[in-house]
Amino acid sequence: MLLPIQFDRPGWLLLLLLLVPVIYLAWGGLTRSGARSRAVASTVTRCIIVILLATAIAKPVWEKKGEGVTVIAVLDRSQSIPRSLQMQSVDAFQQWTAPDRRGEHNRLAVISVGRDAVIGSMPSEATIFEPAANEPIGSATNLAKGVQLALALLPQDTASRILVVSDGNETDGHVANVASIAKANGVPIDVLPLQYDHQQEVMIEKVVVPSQTRIGQSIPVRIILRSVNDARGTLHLLQNDIEINISDVEGKTGLPLALTSGVNALVFDIPIQTSGPQMFEAMWVPVSNSDTITANNTGLGVSFVSQGGLVLLVTQNQSASSHLQALLESAGIQIEVRNPQEVPRDSIGFSAFDAVVLADIPRWSLDDLQEQNLFTFVHDVGGGLLMTGGPNAFGAGGWIGSKLEQAMPLKCEPPQTRQLPRGALALIMHSCEMPEGNYWGQKMAMAAVDSLSELDYVGIIEYDWNGGVGTLNNSGWTLPLSLAGDKVQAHDAIHSLVFGDMQDFESPMQIALDGLAGLDAAQRHVIIITDGDPSGPSQELLEAYRSHEVTISTVMVGGHGSAMDQQKMQGIATVTGGRFYMVNDPNTLPSIFIKEAQLNSRSLLQEGGTWEVALQPSISGPVRDIRQVPQLGGYVVTGNKAGFAQTPWVVPVSDGEDPLFAWWHFGLGKSVAFTSDLGDRWATQWPSWSGFQEFWEATLRWLMRGASPPNMMVTSKVEGGRGIVDIEAVDDEAGFVNFMRSKAVVINPDGEAETLSLQQTGPGRYHAEFDAPSSGAWLVNIAFQNGDGELTGRIPTAVTVPYAQEYSSTTANDALLHELARNTGGRVLSFLDLESVNLFDETDAVFPESPQPFWDLLAILAASVLILDVAIRRLWMDKKSMQSILAPVGSMTTGSVEALRKVHKPIERSKEELQDERVPKIPMKQEDPRTEESNEEKDDNLSQLLKNKRKRSGGDKE
Repeated sequence: MLLPIQFDRPGWLLLLLLLVPVIYLAWGGLTRSGARSRAVASTVTRCIIVILLATAIAKPVWEKKGEGVTVIAVLDRSQSIPRSLQMQSVDAFQQWTAPDRRGEHNRLAVISVGRDAVIGSMPSEATIFEPAANEPIGSATNLAKGVQLALALLPQDTASRILVVSDGNETDGHVANVASIAKANGVPIDVLPLQYDHQQEVMIEKVVVPSQTRIGQSIPVRIILRSVNDARGTLHLLQNDIEINISDVEGKTGLPLALTSGVNALVFDIPIQTSGPQMFEAMWVPVSNSDTITANNTGLGVSFVSQGGLVLLVTQNQSASSHLQALLESAGIQIEVRNPQEVPRDSIGFSAFDAVVLADIPRWSLDDLQEQNLFTFVHDVGGGLLMTGGPNAFGAGGWIGSKLEQAMPLKCEPPQTRQLPRGALALIMHSCEMPEGNYWGQKMAMAAVDSLSELDYVGIIEYDWNGGVGTLNNSGWTLPLSLAGDKVQAHDAIHSLVFGDMQDFESPMQIALDGLAGLDAAQRHVIIITDGDPSGPSQELLEAYRSHEVTISTVMVGGHGSAMDQQKMQGIATVTGGRFYMVNDPNTLPSIFIKEAQLNSRSLLQEGGTWEVALQPSISGPVRDIRQVPQLGGYVVTGNKAGFAQTPWVVPVSDGEDPLFAWWHFGLGKSVAFTSDLGDRWATQWPSWSGFQEFWEATLRWLMRGASPPNMMVTSKVEGGRGIVDIEAVDDEAGFVNFMRSKAVVINPDGEAETLSLQQTGPGRYHAEFDAPSSGAWLVNIAFQNGDGELTGRIPTAVTVPYAQEYSSTTANDALLHELARNTGGRVLSFLDLESVNLFDETDAVFPESPQPFWDLLAILAASVLILDVAIRRLWMDKKSMQSILAPVGSMTTGSVEALRKVHKPIERSKEELQDERVPKIPMKQEDPRTEESNEEKDDNLSQLLKNKRKRSGGDKE
């Protein structure tokens, strides 16, 4: 069967016209030379070269028909599907795709779908399905992404089918739109509906409260419940995590209810007695365990209560901050004192305050979520931040390289011009056997490295089964000890960690000691993260650590570690002068590593003397009216930050000036840094200074954000997974405010902010929408600006998503799946057809004809023929040349035959004589005389031939 050939660039075939001049020139030139045979051969080869090159340039392809069927399975792994049903679908799919039922040339690929689509395996004949280890987030369903990714994975050399295993409930995207693309490409979509119907199900659809209110008012709290059938249970209502008594039964706080099928609405009037955001949470508790989905039994609502200004003071020592607390209260500024553990962990909690004060707070006392939300509070909500000094503040408290340092008006790391002692840190990583060990290992190492000074030494040791140069029992430096610098090299090393299972501590500890012992560092420290099961170090090695004054802190996390392992790790830390940590919550690990990485925190403290303060004149900022301040007994050494940061107060020193007071605008908010303390250790003269109250009151009032304008009305809600915000704006004379200048941001439950666009939809009316896919409270902050761009006020509001939209599904959406199959020519499969279903069915399959280019083969052939053409032109020989070459060979052959003949005859005679002498004569049968005649004729014929040959040779020579 001839293969159809097509050309990608057929226009180049016009080069075949060159055959005419090629034939003409080649034939004419060579025939004139008299070598006709060479002319024919060369002309033919040159024509072949032209044909091959012209065809190759035209990019020829031949169509190859595909073999086999490729099935791309899109498996719905969202949380709306009951777990038992998911397992049943996995069993069925494994049975359908078993190797003995797949057939030859058939391929399989698997995609798992939740909020995103994740490839479990690429199309291959060897694919064996197993549930994916990297399952997608199941709080949403995006079947459209799954089918779209499946279409992208389909090979071009087989027939194709897509299998969708789902309940048909999609929360994101529209799979029907993507199915039309599959239909256009002739790809059928088979479906396996996962069917369920929750008859005993109650959910709280929403809790509706006013967005804004005032203290002393009573607000309506409206609770909407939906029940599939009649149900009984108890409703509870909480305000800021404190349960409200809504019961009419003595001794009960919850309200017993008998719900009817459908929507049930209840309203409660709740008096507001405290300021700040009020979080209302409704909870439904069924009488029995018949409620299938418990995640949808809660609802949330947030109302913001206006207030006169509230400051959050975070301190670990209330007596040390008592001076500040007393003067602010006397100035009429409300203040709330909390320890670091009580700091809010969401944006709603921070929105209750206008400013936050961190009084000598180290970085490791706050977790990542608290720090992220505090950063967002300043940058995106417009709040104020004040950090004051102390032994645990700024660089001495591990804030170098932190997220919050970005919001500060100075650098926590001193400039390199300051001659400060260096530290050296070695990390020994053995986190592979803790849950998510690779993730936490990288996170811990990053936290430790980022908190180091640029002038500190850092190195990382781990175990690698492959060993390598410079390893000891397969333990070695992933990052050899070197200056931290810009930390890029350290970050790259952290990302390349393999997290091998370390067998002993003797080897890595010996490597660490060999590296640290020779360094010129004020403090040399080792941190070990492990589950404790590697064998311990020798006593001699621990004594060597002590003699070289190298300390070790050990961090032990679960895993295989026993009580003896814990004792071993604690002993290593105790003998070397370090600290031991037994960790149960991995979220605390980064804070531990930051704390342990503070090698030279003491060197950043300037104390033990008195220092004068130099004031630089300023026309703006919180301290522009202050002309003189008392001496200081100490402060934390920091560095100036370039840009818009202002540092009006500095401490002159021999090698420069150290910042004392700095301020700047950051995002929508403001921040201030005061590198001395509040008066209990260093600034002891300040509380008796006459300007003490003026200084701190002016600073806090400058930091605090503006109040909410009373003439703005905000409403917010969630519909279909989207947050909706509407504003009605009027001025003091009740006129509409049009073309309002504002900055709006929405902050998700993780504290990450995103700009929100407000669109004017009518006179004084503004509207905004945003995606709210995850559960929790989404804070919306709207800041208003005057004509000069200055912030004049702000309005906070929130939309709440109590649970993922997945949990609102009570039945499967079979109709959508049947429509997919019907529109694309696919099949509707069932668990009842486990034996008869053939996923790789070739009936009505469209086998593609894939183009196979072969221009490169033609180019190679052309090059080969070109070599032949060169050989023809350079090495061609005519008949006379061939005879002249062969003539000497012929003469030599004739002479050799005659010489052999002369030698042969005496030998024959000698043989006959010997036979006559030794062998008695026996009467022989007389031979036929014709035989002798025949032999003589042969000799005559041979002689005649040789004679003729000699004659010819002689003639040629003549």
